[in-house]
Formats: sequence, C-alpha cells, structure tokens
Amino acid sequence: MYAIDAATGEARWTFDTAGTGFRSAPVIWGDTVLISTDSGVLYAFNKASGEVSWQTGTGRGDKYRFAAIDDGLVFLPYEGYLYAIDVEDGSQIWKIEARIEYDTRMAAAEGVLYFRDERGLRAVDIATGNDLWQWGIGRLKSSPAVADGVVYVGTFPFLYALDAATGQTLWNFDAGGFIEGTPLVEGGVAYFGSTDDYIYAVSIASEAPDEPPPPQPGSLLPPLIHLISPKVSGTASRIMWGLGPVSVAVSADGGTLVVGDPVVSAGGTYGGAAVVFTKQGDTWDATDADHAVALLPPEQPGWEGLEPRDYWDGSESFGQDVAVSADGRIVVVGAPEHRPPGQAEGAVYVFIRPEGGWSEGPEVVTLLSPQEEQSWGLGDSVAVSADGRTVVAGLESKPSDGSLANVFTMPDSGWSDAANVARLLTTTEIYTSGSTLSMSSDGATVALGPPEVGIRGVVFIFQRPGGQWSDKSEEAILRASDGSLFDRFGHAVSVDSTGDTVLVGAPGKDAYAEDHGAVYVFAKPESGWANAVESAVLTAADGGREHDFGNSVAISAAGDHAIVVAPLYRGIPGRPGGVYLFSIEGSDWRSRSLPAMNSDLREDEELTLFGLGWSLALGPETAVIGGLRGDAFLLVPPSNRDLFEWLEEVGAP
Repeated sequence: MYAIDAATGEARWTFDTAGTGFRSAPVIWGDTVLISTDSGVLYAFNKASGEVSWQTGTGRGDKYRFAAIDDGLVFLPYEGYLYAIDVEDGSQIWKIEARIEYDTRMAAAEGVLYFRDERGLRAVDIATGNDLWQWGIGRLKSSPAVADGVVYVGTFPFLYALDAATGQTLWNFDAGGFIEGTPLVEGGVAYFGSTDDYIYAVSIASEAPDEPPPPQPGSLLPPLIHLISPKVSGTASRIMWGLGPVSVAVSADGGTLVVGDPVVSAGGTYGGAAVVFTKQGDTWDATDADHAVALLPPEQPGWEGLEPRDYWDGSESFGQDVAVSADGRIVVVGAPEHRPPGQAEGAVYVFIRPEGGWSEGPEVVTLLSPQEEQSWGLGDSVAVSADGRTVVAGLESKPSDGSLANVFTMPDSGWSDAANVARLLTTTEIYTSGSTLSMSSDGATVALGPPEVGIRGVVFIFQRPGGQWSDKSEEAILRASDGSLFDRFGHAVSVDSTGDTVLVGAPGKDAYAEDHGAVYVFAKPESGWANAVESAVLTAADGGREHDFGNSVAISAAGDHAIVVAPLYRGIPGRPGGVYLFSIEGSDWRSRSLPAMNSDLREDEELTLFGLGWSLALGPETAVIGGLRGDAFLLVPPSNRDLFEWLEEVGAP
C-alpha cells in the first residue's frame, strides 16, 4: 500500500501486506484511509503517517470491493451478510442478510445505502440497517447511481430512474441492450454503456409519465408447451440440477418430436428414456398418454428390473442424443455408456414405428461398434437421414484406429444388427471429450465437431464416396479464421438438407465479453469443402459475459433460417438466456429477435427455463428446446409476431 505525494511523486509512506494483494480501491474518510485485501482483511490507516489504526475481517480470502462509505460507516459483504463497520474503531454496528457479489458497487446518499443483491435493488437505512424499500425487477448486473433524490440503475434493456425515497419508477429509457455498468450522472445527463455497442447520454430531466410502466425483464416469448411424458412422469422422478440435460429432435414433416432424458430415476435407480410425441391435427398434446410414448432400452423393459448402481455407473445414458427420420417412422437413440459383454462401450438403438402407432410397441434394433477397444462411448451423438436408412453415431473418445464416428447403413431387407458399418476417420491429433454431429437429408454429408478444452476447436466434414459409405477420412476441416484458445468451436453443429451450409457454435468465443459466444456460417464453395472459410459470423449484441451464445444451433432445411440459443448467465442465476432468430436476406444474415424468458415460471423454477438451451431442433413451424432436469419446451407462435412470421417461413424440406 503506497501513499504518493501528488506534487513530487515520492512515497510518503508504504505498508507491506505480507504477500496478499488488493482488488479494491482505497477509500478516504476524514483522516482515515481504508482498503480491503485479497486475504479478507479490512485495514484502516492514518492518512498522514500510514500507521494501522485498526484491522478487521475474516481472513478467509474473500475479495471485497466495498464502494461506499457514509455517516462514519464502511460497508463490507461476507458470506450472505452485509456488515456496517465503524470507521473510528472497526467495531460492527449492524449486519443484515444480503447476498452481494464481491464486485458490487454501492451508493450512499442522505443516510440511505443503495445496492443490488439477489432480491433486486435495495434501499437500507444506514443508521439501523433496516430495509426502506426493495425494487424487485429481478437480479441485476448494473449497480446504482444516486443524484438529487433519484436512483439510476440499468437492466435489459432499460435504464430506470427511481424515486430515491420510495423506489417508485419515474421513467425508463430503452437502450436496446443489456446495461451492466454503473451509470454516471453529471450535469443533468446520465451516461452509460449498453451491450448493443453504443454509449448513451440521456437527459435526466424527463417528466414522469402519468402511469409509469412496470419494470420489464426483456422481450417475452409466447407461452411454451412443456413436454413431459405422462408414462414417464407418472412412474418416475427426475434427477434434479446437473444430471439431466435432455436432447431433442423434430421430424422434417413437423409431426413427431423426440425428447431424450439420459437420467430418469425411479426409486433411486437410473434408467434413461426417450419420449416420442405425436402431433394430432394442428395441435400438440403433451398430456395425452396415447400421443406421448416412452421408449426404453430393450434389455431393460422397465425401471423395476434395474438394480441400483453407483452414481457414475448408474445407467447406459440411454437418451444422451436422439434423432428422427423425416416422416417420424424411425427414431434413433444413443446410449454411450451401454456395456455389452466383450464389445466396445456404447450402443445405438433404432426404433421402428408400427403401423398402428408408437403405443403398440415398436421393433427395436441394437447397433454396436465394430471397434475392439473398450470404453469409447458410441452414441454420444446421433443423426439419421431423411429416409431413415443411414445412421451416424459419434464416439465420446477417439480410439487408436482414428475413428470419430461410425456410419450404419440399412440393408435392403430392413434394419437389423447385421447393418453395414463404415468408420469416419482422422489422422489429426485430437483427444475428444464428446462429439456433436449433423447430417444432410440424403445421408451423404456429415459435419462432426469434437470440441476440446484447450484448443481452438475444429469441425470435420465427411462426404459419402459414391452411393455407399465405406471407411473414409475427412473431406475438409473447418476452422474459425479468428479462432482462439477455449472458443469451443464445434460445440454445436447443424447442416441444412443439402449439406451445402453448416452452422458451427463457439460458445466460448470472447466476442464482446468473456465467453460471449459466436456462431460461424460456412457455405460450400464451388470447388468443394476443402477451401471453405466462414461466410458470416453471428453474434448477440445484447449478450454479456458467459452468455455462451451458440451453445445450441439449428439451421432450416433450406439453409436460409437459423436459430441460436444462449443458456442462462451463470454468473447471475436467474438472468434469462436468449433465443435468437436469423434469416438470410441476400447475402447477409439478419437477426429478428431479442433475449427471452418464460414469464409464467415461478422464481423457484428458473433453472427449468428453456433458455438453458442444451439442445435444439428446428422443423416446419416448430422449434423445440431442451433444458435440464428432464425439461423440454415447444415454442408455439400464437402471440409473438416476429416468432410467428419467422416460423411460418421455415417450411418443410
């Protein structure tokens, strides 16, 4: 800690904190200088001599950034509480419950402390710690600024002016993006930045409207159909947070939806299931048992037959990924942890719909890996051609023979375990930890992304040699021209029906902020994929840090529409993720959407928001988004005009 003479630049005094550093700025109150350290100690120095007047804190390594001091008190957050500490002697005056992030800036004026925590914006009496009012718009990123009896705070996409005494909304300004920083108020103007790439200067002399509009958390999509099969939910409970990211698929004719849940439990036993939903006329019924049928591994006809196992070996991850043919007759389910005796790990199941419908009991064929090595996780990702005759299954890890995926081709006699098998190979030095893939409608082009931690990421393009798949090395390797470490390029891929356009998600891309995310569009050159470079880069102008835009992507059959999902902001639980709609106009991709959340969900259901976006499927007038905890949501467009028009444009291939 240094005190520097402003005139000469010489140190008047120094203090050695014995190895710990500072993440806060010094605060001066009268003759006292205060600063907190990375080791969780709050120091008070005599401004003139540099002697330590007192010190207090937890010593637990908490990085404090107290930003307010008023009425002789300094305010220090720690482990769910806010402490008011006397500047004179370091004694505690009061403490209140308040979950405050370490970098939160507070504002104090006229005996009131203003700050944001998980409840929203709070005004607290400095003398007593009692709440004066709370503004429950939701969890904020912006910290407040106070000037002349007005509190200014940013959200998405508004800057709000609130009466400092009552918390009443005086006016708001639509900035078009997320306002994360603290507004600066000076000379009758509020200055602030927005994630729409602009800095704004807004007059604060706006008159209050007759009826101030209520706080708006963002653009809301219409009500969603929550897809849960009654046959599953009636007999089994779902494992909660962290164990159940689901996969989704929709048929090209728009009449069949498939939801895979690799972690479904009953009585402590993990099984995994895929649920097939069938459209009835023009409507979806997520509760009719005849139209929502659970598919289970054939060797385990029910959860009752499973024995409880260890957490990491609890199931074969049946439902890890799902795919469906164009007419909905063939459903493919991956089970990368299936362990057949004497075989490499993993299996792919092909379910064939009976003439009378799924409820009559489908025929099931089990496809296994030809590799001799153990533990490679066949079925980590799956895709099926439009006619249901070609299935490609990705491997969780690359075996020594260089395989990234296996292609199974149906014999003329129909699907059986004697299907033809080809390997998709590479000599590139990679060690995959999961795979994502997508295939063209005719089954002739496969895009496969093996996202890896620590490298820039690649996507392999494979093309069928002639009319039959055989062992094949990649045709081309797609890379981002501006790729960086940890971009996770290839985390999500989607191919249009012709195989001429490929979307690649890179949710770790630092586009506007850390892990903001980006999506790359590749169009096949006339000379072939070998020379392909991205033709466009899609981003979310309103996204912020850890937005993970591109976590899931899907392109329309015609290759002219794209939908991208960003999950919830992990740094602030409850901040909505986004669903982004893109359409190509001429040679340009244009966005037609805003971040959205389901306003009908209660606060304790926030983690089931469709915006988690762990999987995504796009069909004619249909979009399905998979989240966690066994939840999937069907977007229907009865009220949102942009979404309605956009989905209407997404026709059948």
